[in-house]
Amino acid sequence: MNTDRFRAKMVKEAAKDIEARQRRIEILKAVDSRIVNAAARTFESPAAAADWLMTATVSIGDLNPLDMATNHSGCSAVLRILARIEQGN
Repeated sequence: MNTDRFRAKMVKEAAKDIEARQRRIEILKAVDSRIVNAAARTFESPAAAADWLMTATVSIGDLNPLDMATNHSGCSAVLRILARIEQGN
């Protein structure tokens, strides 16, 4: 692959990553504050909480908690998961 094609491919992939992160930031702003507060308490830092909220988790079917928390039942499930983590389960 020539350098220009490789560079174009890398730029395209970076743009996808940026778009996905921006989307997650918007979701994070809209997500129930109980989830944000519980995650920050559980992981003891806002950065660690944000990372967990945006990372796919095997225990919830390879979804990330932000995607799961788009409705009432999803929010409740994420809060239960955070409670289990906080209790060491």
